[in-house]
Amino acid sequence: MTKRRRALSALSAAGVLLVGAAVMILLTSFKAEAKRTEQVVETRTVRTRTLQAGPQVLTIRSEGFLEASRSLDIQSPVAGQVTTTLGGLKGGFPVREGDRLLALDDRRAGLAWENSRTETIRAASAFIPAAGLDDDARRAWNAYVSALGGAEARSLPSLPPMSDRERLLAATLGVVAAAHAMESAALDLLDHEVLAPFSGVLIGDGLTEGSWVAPGTTLAVLVETGRLELRLPVTGDDLRHLAEGDEVRLTRPGDDAVLVGSVDRIEPMLRSGSQTARVHVSVRIPEDSEWIPGTYVSASIRGQTIASAYRVPRGLLSDGRLPVFDRGTLALRPVTVLAQDATDVLIAADLPEGTEMVTTVLQNPIDGLPLTREDA
Repeated sequence: MTKRRRALSALSAAGVLLVGAAVMILLTSFKAEAKRTEQVVETRTVRTRTLQAGPQVLTIRSEGFLEASRSLDIQSPVAGQVTTTLGGLKGGFPVREGDRLLALDDRRAGLAWENSRTETIRAASAFIPAAGLDDDARRAWNAYVSALGGAEARSLPSLPPMSDRERLLAATLGVVAAAHAMESAALDLLDHEVLAPFSGVLIGDGLTEGSWVAPGTTLAVLVETGRLELRLPVTGDDLRHLAEGDEVRLTRPGDDAVLVGSVDRIEPMLRSGSQTARVHVSVRIPEDSEWIPGTYVSASIRGQTIASAYRVPRGLLSDGRLPVFDRGTLALRPVTVLAQDATDVLIAADLPEGTEMVTTVLQNPIDGLPLTREDA
């Protein structure tokens, strides 16, 4: 009997120990849970900003390299000996629109031009008395003949207006054929020189005067420097907020200088699977400027203006909801995104005026989180 009592006593003691251990585990669990609860409901200090609705300009940012808007191969129109060049057509030489870049020996073409002009004057002079012209027509033809006497190949006078009868007689007497032959000879003469069609700078190894060139030979390349172009990659979302003529501000790394251009044209997204399109920006370059082809620039395009919206930093939105300060607690309000650029999101002004946006980025924000303002 004594042994039985001792066994029961031992079992009772073990049971007490087990119950005590369970109670300790439960107490520890409750304390941990209480601690976690305290962490969840801990008041957070945040910064806020009052939302203000108004017109918002969407700014699209991109980067790229300035390029020459156009270039032209300077070629010899005909075969001949080089008599004069501008700067030897050496690379880096600046030229202006209308400068004579190259001249070939044109003596033979010049003689043909003079002969054709003389023949036109002779034929026109014979036509005037034979045509029985009235006073006005006679004065017009006399002025035409007089102008031919001092005309140059680049500025020929036009034949006077003629009736059908007068045109038939002029053709019979060789006036029309002589005038056309003169125009052809003038073109042949002009082919012996090359004028710069636009201002720019030459690229090439140069050309020696006195050398012979064949027709179609590329002698240099003329690159326009007064107007440059920039091709910017833009996402499809941003593309719908752009239009031709939008202002573009360009800056260079480490430089305060700003150059202003405009959107010249927009390439559609034609490639399958492409996520970007190209926007072509045209820029006028001031004289003696350091903005040259090859310069790397950052571009800010002034895009669409939304009449009334809120502008908020992109990083604040969480699943389309904006964190706001609501009487000491955090509230996540659903918003409608109208557009976005590199740094901000434009949202519809659906929230009440005076709403305070929480600008402090919160990890795992939840509705009802106790807040206090940093400046309170």
